[in-house]
Amino acid sequence: MNKRYLALLAAFTFAAAFSMFAASSPKAGILYTFKGGSDGQSPVAPLVADAHGNLYGTTQVGGGGTPCDGSTEGCGTVFELIAPSSPSGAWQEKVLYVFTGQADGEFPTGGLIFDSAGNLYGATEGGGDLGSTMCGNPIGFGCGVVFELSPPTNGGPWIERVLYTFEGGTDGAFPETALVFDTSGDLFGTTVAGGSVSGSANLGTIFELFPAAGGLWTESIIYSFTGAGDGSNPTSSLVFDSIGNLYGATVDGVYQLTPPDNGGEWSLNAIGVFEGGSLEYFHAGLVFDSSGNLFVTDPGGLPM
Repeated sequence: MNKRYLALLAAFTFAAAFSMFAASSPKAGILYTFKGGSDGQSPVAPLVADAHGNLYGTTQVGGGGTPCDGSTEGCGTVFELIAPSSPSGAWQEKVLYVFTGQADGEFPTGGLIFDSAGNLYGATEGGGDLGSTMCGNPIGFGCGVVFELSPPTNGGPWIERVLYTFEGGTDGAFPETALVFDTSGDLFGTTVAGGSVSGSANLGTIFELFPAAGGLWTESIIYSFTGAGDGSNPTSSLVFDSIGNLYGATVDGVYQLTPPDNGGEWSLNAIGVFEGGSLEYFHAGLVFDSSGNLFVTDPGGLPM
């Protein structure tokens, strides 16, 4: 785990995004300050908004409860920031779920996404199968999970359901970024470790999860990184272009992943290399503009 800090959650609020706060120019301000207790600590992931302008996110640790692998603050949370009804009002935080570090996962470092029914989806970099011999030293950390968080009915709590538990072998380990849906409702994401190609392992994967019978989800590894020109340890979330290609970043650079023709394999093409390797983490992901240009930030400040 990276060194953890209490953090202030700052957001740029634009009149176009929140018409209730119409203003002549964008303004920045602190919406909520985390206290590091039951409200969570270290919100390192991007936020996502619902149709009412409320914000949803995760804290990497915090929430209270049982300590997790050296973190006495807790195993992480999913939270909602409820928008005020007037410009002078205060945003209110509501913790939707507190991870226990068991089969439900621990340390959610990636962002969240909604489906059309209002369910939230995300991943944790730890927890899951605590008996896995592939992840954690000592044994007990777990290789991570992908989860669904369903909104309450009749005023009840949000309900977490684990869709997939990583085992740390060829199926990958430590999913640290947000997921993305394709047009068929399948989920795509990355793991920074695990995978195997030609006998080499532990350099990361790109995976697909698709619904199966009985409410289960099945994983398919669509690419395992080799470290031989294709990069290693993918750290960014993924983005689709208009024709179904996937884009992401590793610690070495940016890649394009092209879907197969006629049942073949996905193919990877390195399209941008960070000179010398930035050795940083691109959790923020990539974004397209309206002209099809692709943008990514480099925390290491090295030229491409």
